[in-house]
Parts: sequence; structure tokens; C-alpha cells
Amino acid sequence: PQRRQVLGSKVNGKDGSRKLVTKRSSPEQEDSDRIKARSFRNRDLYGPCLFRKTNQDCVESNITVPVKLCCLSRKEMLSELGRELNISSYTRDEIVPFAIMAAYSKLNATKGVSFHSLVARSEEFVELAKPLFEETGFYISHVNGKMRAVEQERRLTKSRSVAKSHMANCQLWREGVDVPEWDLVVVADAVSNHVIAQQIIGRVSRRHPGKECGHVFIPDLFDEESGFEAGSEGYNAFVSIFQAMMADDPQLERDVLFVSGQNVENRTLDVTEYPPRLKERFQLPASVPLPVQQEFIRNIVVEVGENKSKDSLWLNWYNLLEKYK
Repeated sequence: PQRRQVLGSKVNGKDGSRKLVTKRSSPEQEDSDRIKARSFRNRDLYGPCLFRKTNQDCVESNITVPVKLCCLSRKEMLSELGRELNISSYTRDEIVPFAIMAAYSKLNATKGVSFHSLVARSEEFVELAKPLFEETGFYISHVNGKMRAVEQERRLTKSRSVAKSHMANCQLWREGVDVPEWDLVVVADAVSNHVIAQQIIGRVSRRHPGKECGHVFIPDLFDEESGFEAGSEGYNAFVSIFQAMMADDPQLERDVLFVSGQNVENRTLDVTEYPPRLKERFQLPASVPLPVQQEFIRNIVVEVGENKSKDSLWLNWYNLLEKYK
């Protein structure tokens, strides 16, 4: 037997009356449709894009490029700039433009975007950086939500049309803007929310001809002797960005959880024994001694891994409580 299913109604254009729209189907067909509708993987019903791919899937499918987390040391910055600076007399905000310019040179990047905690800070950055950037042939500007959309588009279009450019913003371009040419994103101020960090990372993951990877740059200078101190702005930025990388990459998450909780023959794993996939996410200054680099990577991985383990433990308890009330 077949059943008549009511799908809705439609209006008769001649007399204004309504007529029910129905469909005949057998119970077996209804069950089949219901099973299909439960799964968003069914491309016939929902199309090919609804089932979300992981970061690894996208890189392997040539949809996106790998992303690296990087910074510079004082020695590297001065070497790339080709000038001497009395760093001790500069504030952090005054050093940031020099660090970003050195990063463009070191990483062979040509176009990028920086994210700041406030609109005012993005404007102040552009004001400080403009002489230095224009001296080296860069177009530099900023955008914010108070600007007319036409002006925002004009500045973005100009930045894409020139050979080298840098754009600053607060949170306007965290999503909704797709610029594959960007190969450098600068986290000018530390980000505490890993969702925001994921959106920032996504700005440089788009594939573009000649682009092998995207770089997330932390503009704080890495100390040659001690690295970043725990709790410092640079350290916190590394933690938040690496957490975001892990959240979008199940394989990286497994590697981090393995390393942070694994002991081999009653000893902590050395960084040289870490999975290559994990180590490749960091690009630290070559001028920094290898033991200092390894200690810093170990601290970041262990902190992120322990935080994730605590979250997982709480979720396990929550699931049990929810199940058994």
C-alpha cells in the first residue's frame, strides 16, 4: 500500500483558492528517505560541501596549503633589515613594524594582513609603519567596520593589485574575506579565543599559484638565550595559535596528546623523537641554539596537550553524568 504525504499547499492564481501538494510513497520508501536525511554525508540531498574536511584532508586534496607558526630573533630581524637599531630604547609597539618588515624579507612573503585587539591599535600601527613600509615599496593601509563598504573594497582591491602590500584590521576580516594572495598573517596582539585564532589562521591557508605554505607570524622577538618566557605576550600567542591548529587537525591532536603524556623507559620524549608532522608546524629563528628551540617547542606542546587532556577528562565525566543522570 502507498501513503499520501502532504508536502504543503499552493495558491491557484485564477480564483485564489489553495490546493494541497501531496506525494505518494510506500512505507519502505519513507524509511529509505528518512535514513538518507539523517546523514549530512549524503551528497544527493545536501551537496558535496556540507561534510567538513579536516585540515589534513584539505592539504592532501590541494584545497589549502600547510600553515607554519613562526617568529624572529633580534639578531635575525636586524640582519634582514640591514640596519642597526637600539632595541632597548623602543617600546613593543615601535618594534612590531620592524619585525613584520623583517618577516616579509625572511619568509619571502609579499602580501599579508595583521590582526589587532582594537581598531585604534590597527590605526596606530599603520601610522608607525607607513614610512618604513613605503620606503621598501609596500602599500600599507587599514580598514574598520565604520568605513563605507565601497572604501573597504577600494583599499582591498588596491592591496591585491600591487606587488607588495600589508593590510591592518581589528576583527573585520576574520571571516568573509577570501584573499588567496595573502601568505603572511600577523597576530599583533595575543588571542585568547581559539575560534578567533582558527579564523585568523584561515586567512593564509588558501591555495594560490606559487604559494607553498602560509605563515602565522608572532611579532615578538624570540630571545636567543631563553626563548619566550611563560606568560609573556609572545608565549601566549604561540599557545593560542597552536591550540587552534590542533583543533582543526585530528592527526596533530593525536600527536600532541601522545607526546604530552608519553614516557619511554621512564623518561620524557625528546623533541627529536616528536612526530615530523608536529615539528613542522614551528619555524623558529635559526640564530637561536637548537636546545633553546627544542625546550620552547616542548613547553608549548606539553602545555597545550595537558589543557586538552583536562578538557577531554571533563567531557568524559560530563557524558557519563548525562547518560546516567
